[in-house]
Amino acid sequence: MRPATLATYLVLIAACLTSTLLPDHLSVSGVVAAAPDGLELHGVVRDFPKTHADFDVVPNAGYGHYVRNTETLLGPDGRPVFASGGFLVSAPALDKAGRGIAPQLMDEPAGAGVTGFQIISQSDIQNCDLDGYDSRLGPYGPGNTGDIVVSTNATASGHFKLNGCTLNGDVFVGPGADPNQVINNAGSITGTEGSLSEPLTIPTVEEPTAAEVGPYLATSVWYKDDPITVTDSMHIDDLRISNDAVVTFSGNITILVEGKLTTETRAVIEVPEGSTLDIYVKDSTSIKTDSVWMSPTRTTIHVLTTADVTLETNGVFAGTVIAPSSKLTLKTGSSLYGAFVVDVLDSQGDGLHADAAIGGGGGGGGGGGGGGGDPLPPCVTIADAPVGAGPDGDGGISSAASFAEWFKDILGTNISKHHAITLVDDGAGVYEYLDDAFFPVDDQLLGNDGGTHNTFFTYEIEAEFDYHACTGQFLEFEGGDGVWVYVDGRQTLDLGGVYSGAKQFVEIDRLGLTDGHTYNLVFFYAQRHPTASVFRMRTNIDLVTDHEAVLVTVAAD
Repeated sequence: MRPATLATYLVLIAACLTSTLLPDHLSVSGVVAAAPDGLELHGVVRDFPKTHADFDVVPNAGYGHYVRNTETLLGPDGRPVFASGGFLVSAPALDKAGRGIAPQLMDEPAGAGVTGFQIISQSDIQNCDLDGYDSRLGPYGPGNTGDIVVSTNATASGHFKLNGCTLNGDVFVGPGADPNQVINNAGSITGTEGSLSEPLTIPTVEEPTAAEVGPYLATSVWYKDDPITVTDSMHIDDLRISNDAVVTFSGNITILVEGKLTTETRAVIEVPEGSTLDIYVKDSTSIKTDSVWMSPTRTTIHVLTTADVTLETNGVFAGTVIAPSSKLTLKTGSSLYGAFVVDVLDSQGDGLHADAAIGGGGGGGGGGGGGGGDPLPPCVTIADAPVGAGPDGDGGISSAASFAEWFKDILGTNISKHHAITLVDDGAGVYEYLDDAFFPVDDQLLGNDGGTHNTFFTYEIEAEFDYHACTGQFLEFEGGDGVWVYVDGRQTLDLGGVYSGAKQFVEIDRLGLTDGHTYNLVFFYAQRHPTASVFRMRTNIDLVTDHEAVLVTVAAD
């Protein structure tokens, strides 16, 4: 077959398609099972002319491994997005075993921020710190802090206000919205400001049944002064705890409160290990002066109406608030440790600290993400060495617009074809594809540009896999002139630049995934240098791919 020119194309439209052309990125609708002795992965190669702005180039800080040239999350179209602020690596980030890792994963117990805070409509956060911690490791404080992910469905201008606060982590606004417009930032956000790929799922709070709470007692309950242990569920009017009372809820306790829930004047609420406390409230919830809720992973307040939840001055709540139609207010000196889903947040408290042990409020980050929030499995120990940052650099990417062409079929810019690779079982359960001369389209598509090999192309593989906690699932890659891997929409491997000698390892257990769930993995590879083309992939994950992806640009005789 003779090499095609950029003017020679066919647009393939299968007979089964509707009048609207399917997206050109890959899908996983038809899977290909692993061969008995290997793992066959199907993807798409896109061939580029050497005159493209990002190919046959020398990065502005020289050849080498660059990181942070792409956003942490995939864009709305499922492809990586160029980001400013990248740099040449002088020393790679390393995990406890001395393996190279993406710096985005470094010292983050779930591979991402804890997705503990979800705001449906609007927020106004003033003079407080927002971050994460893990109550399984001890109390919040030095040595036990981390990043968070705050998500909101807000799309209107200024509906996420941050004033005098430091938010350690990421903020994602409503789908399709411009975060620069929605976020009114008079504070500091250390991570990504992006938009969700789809709206937050609003949870439904359903009233517990009589079988769960027992008969309606038509009375209010007030615990005060003395310690008491509660061992029965109940259905009551109001619940009040005050006057130095220490109330221990032992067992799996469910309480339905027809009226108000109030704790005040140094009341302490404890839920011992092995027990749970779920309180369903129809009227307001007030956590008042110096009252403290002590058990974040075992305590949940469910609001059945639009009634407010308020943490008054010096009130401390450790647990989860599920109040999707309500306003959560934190007043001066108050703090929340845990997770929440609320309609409106108005905070002037000291701190909002998401607990990784809770695993978030039921949603995810942007770009199809949602990982980063489940507890860190007990088999994982984080002890990373930080990345060494050299000069700032773009990794040989001229612009966001030029980078957007790498993994997308564009008439007049590239030509594409399907290409499969087979990873061979090494006999120990690890699949390997080790090729130091990876030239899959030699003498094809746009041809070799006068050289021995066709060296200017990208390769994309989209796959699915089932996550099994603490089984040692991993993916390792070495080579390429720009390689990125995203799991559940979040970046887990970052080998930018024009350089084939860097290698990174992805330990799947540290990504904050849910055991037994199925996740999407997308692999993006670029070959941009006219000489070496290294492609060395190793994994023990049973990936499945689709070989029926629709192509928009293909070569024709």
